[in-house]
Amino acid sequence: KELIKQEINWIGSSFTNNNFIHMANKRQFKKHVHNVCGDLFADCVALTMCGGDNRETLERLMAETLALNNEFTARACHVEPNDAKAYFKHIGADFDAKAEEIFAKIVKA
Repeated sequence: KELIKQEINWIGSSFTNNNFIHMANKRQFKKHVHNVCGDLFADCVALTMCGGDNRETLERLMAETLALNNEFTARACHVEPNDAKAYFKHIGADFDAKAEEIFAKIVKA
């Protein structure tokens, strides 16, 4: 279980360093959201397979991860027409903050 947590910390460093790459278009942003949420979900599944008494917490975190993916995929589809660059910068920062929050909860679990 400790080995999996070390691996999770290593994977999570890709988006917890606040080095969000500003996406050029919707497709790239949606791929970024899907990849990060997929990694978070996989981490939860790996910890669930290890057993333990925190299964309900991990299942809740998996549901949060799916909701995060759905929320930001939908937000990327409805871009404000005036300033798309600023809009993606704003939702990118929001996404990174929420992903880091879920990541911190996974590490604690």
